[in-house]
Parts: sequence; structure tokens; C-alpha cells
Amino acid sequence: MATLQPAQLLRLYVSEQDKHQHQPLYEALVYAARQAGLSGATVTKGVLGFGAQGQVESAKLLTLAENLPLVLDFVDSPAAIARFLPEVERLFSEAGSGGLLTLTEVQAAHY
Repeated sequence: MATLQPAQLLRLYVSEQDKHQHQPLYEALVYAARQAGLSGATVTKGVLGFGAQGQVESAKLLTLAENLPLVLDFVDSPAAIARFLPEVERLFSEAGSGGLLTLTEVQAAHY
């Protein structure tokens, strides 16, 4: 078994329609993470959810929802995540949209 190392999980919650300039905010965040040298990023589209505005969005078969919730996960060393956080704050600020950020201490093993 690979050795577990201390790491952090940075999780961001955004909406599908959030934009940074003319690019989807989630794409801007993923490309910024790559530029920052983070080990990886995953974007997951929610099938049902609501945010601060309270508007429930759903991805039902016969509905064309255009503003589904997205969850972005980044796992890396605490130092790498700390270096990336100012860029996350900048992108959120420039986008002018709401979002949620959580940071969790985790153990990670690379295989």
C-alpha cells in the first residue's frame, strides 16, 4: 500500500452559468489550478441543488436546466493549496458571482 501523506481537499461550489470574463468560471478555475501546478482537478455536475439565492435547479430528463450546481475538487499538499487560494479569491472576485469554498484536511496516497 502507498504511504498516506497529509493533504488538503479544496472544494468549490459554483453555478454552471457563473462567468469569469467570457469563460465559464469553473473552466477558469481549472486552468488556473493547472497553471499553479496543482496535482489535479475534478469538476462534478450536480443533478439537483440550490445555492444562496434559494433557486432549486434540476437536471430532469425532460428539462433543459442551464444553471446546475458544480463542485470542483482539488487535492494537493497544504502548501500548494495555500499558494492557489489567492488566485481562487481573485477569480471569484472578478466574476462577481457567489460561491462557496471549503477546505478539509485529508490523507492522500498517490498510486
